[in-house]
Amino acid sequence: MSRDARSPRGKELATLAAELASDKGAEGIELFDLRRKGAPAEWVVMCGGNNIVHNRAIADSILKGVEEREGRVWHVEGAGESRWILLDYVDVVVHVMLPEVREYYGLDAIWRETERRGTEGEGKGK
Repeated sequence: MSRDARSPRGKELATLAAELASDKGAEGIELFDLRRKGAPAEWVVMCGGNNIVHNRAIADSILKGVEEREGRVWHVEGAGESRWILLDYVDVVVHVMLPEVREYYGLDAIWRETERRGTEGEGKGK
């Protein structure tokens, strides 16, 4: 199966993850389209909460919501400490990070030249 054939699912999954994060009040929600970059994932979603409890709530909402609609996560990292939680859905990777962790690692800069999309209604849960 070509990357282009998988793209609609990846975009839908990334959008769903961003919406679920927004519903939990996530901040700094951005979607990065990596389909033309030859990256292992097609989409990256970045967002964050204001503390580790908030990060856990965001990640749990994404895990539950995606499982109900699209399927199960392939791999999860960082759920114990919850400063940076990574949810790997193969075509889509979701990063839920505390602001200071996101700033320190600067992952946004890696994808700076990709198509970048913020979300409308970001932080509804505030």
